[in-house]
Amino acid sequence: MANFEYFQRDESFVYPQDIPEQIAYACRILVNLGMADAIWGHISMRQPGDDAFWMKPATFGFEDVMPGNMIRLTFDGKILTGTSPRHMEFPLHAEIFRARADVTAVVHAHPVHSIAFSATGQRLLPVTHEGVLFCDPDIRCFDKTSDLIDTRELGEAVALYLGNHRAMFLRNHGIVAVGGNIMEAVATAFFLERAAQAQLLAGRMGEFEATSGEEIKRKRDKIFSKSQMERWWKFHCRQVGPLTAR
Repeated sequence: MANFEYFQRDESFVYPQDIPEQIAYACRILVNLGMADAIWGHISMRQPGDDAFWMKPATFGFEDVMPGNMIRLTFDGKILTGTSPRHMEFPLHAEIFRARADVTAVVHAHPVHSIAFSATGQRLLPVTHEGVLFCDPDIRCFDKTSDLIDTRELGEAVALYLGNHRAMFLRNHGIVAVGGNIMEAVATAFFLERAAQAQLLAGRMGEFEATSGEEIKRKRDKIFSKSQMERWWKFHCRQVGPLTAR
């Protein structure tokens, strides 16, 4: 008889609740999805409408950061809680929060396929299911600089380029993904990388087909519904399991 024990859920698992814990889980999930980059890359989260936010500190990677390591800072970069140093790119998060009342979570990462895709200047097409999230309207690629977003001026420029979109490329640098909660921001970051990777692979073969017309909206609503995304998030939280220091 087949052993289905592997597929059984651990009903005793407690999903992350407070903000520092949610950020730590988000970091571990991105590690499992192949989107870590040593100590670089960062995730932030705030309560709706708050003018301060929690963020992964500069001295930890996605692999080893714990809830107790998180820092809380103002939009101007003053650390309110925590003792670890902030990332130089905190203005990227601060200015998106300042510009977008609907955003409570921001992910900035350096996934290699997205960086390579951003260098091509191509329009991102819905080659995969994930791609339907980033077209109609198309997402943008920030090309004012490929350097760090470490000033308020650059943060404001990124927020302006982002507009009302869920994500954007930073040319030769990485990606930015946002959401009304941490689940949306993390999923969007991963789906953008998948979409970019698929288009790069398809392009190597020459001409390719992409989803078009009414199928774009149908797939977006069906595959990436709120209930489906909540299942996606809980699955990945279970894969991380209880947080332990490494």
